[in-house]
Amino acid sequence: IIKQPDNLSEEELIKALSEGIEGYVLGGYEIATQKVIESTSSLKIMSFLGAGYENYLDVKAATRRGVMVQNTPEASTESVGEHAIALALGLLKRIGPNTVCTQRGEWDKKLTREIAGANVVIIGAGRIGVDVAAKFKMLGAQVHGHDPFNPSAAYLFGREARGISGRYLGEKDSRRLVREPQMPITHTPDELCALLADADVVSIHVPGEIRDPVLGGREIGALKKGAVVINTSREN
Repeated sequence: IIKQPDNLSEEELIKALSEGIEGYVLGGYEIATQKVIESTSSLKIMSFLGAGYENYLDVKAATRRGVMVQNTPEASTESVGEHAIALALGLLKRIGPNTVCTQRGEWDKKLTREIAGANVVIIGAGRIGVDVAAKFKMLGAQVHGHDPFNPSAAYLFGREARGISGRYLGEKDSRRLVREPQMPITHTPDELCALLADADVVSIHVPGEIRDPVLGGREIGALKKGAVVINTSREN
């Protein structure tokens, strides 16, 4: 095991991997370019410490060289989930503005809102999306999911408000378990607009390869006044 400092340049990384290295763990600071991957003949596996690795290593170059690529998809699930809840609380409770007022010795009597009883729409019902949904559900929100790529009819919540402690349901199982706590999942643009019309909070959790706008003019126009939109998806 050879530990290298972060932020290696391309040439430094080539040199570091030239000494019979078979496995390489990326920390998200350096980039394994095509030139880096093709410069080593001994590399067999590359692992990225995080979920989104596309911007940090050339997968096509690795595939051509027969180098296995892995990531750690659950590394950020809990952290992102907590962050989304924190942002929602910050906006609904006006924590930022109220903190500034307090520091100034002022008192702003504007009402705040609660998550309990709120209608929350989760766009992207993957690993992070259902984790966030579970957390909102535990706080008393009414949660609805939307995901055009997930064919499930619903997500059955588990006993814990973290990770995927529940399971996805098909249409038949969703009807059979109608009395159990679950998040219905819609799939079409019209269904999304219908959800947005009643949403108090919209939380977006889509993968980085999604290039089209998740909320376009039609979707934003469907939102009611005062709705809170949170986006903790990746930069793409």
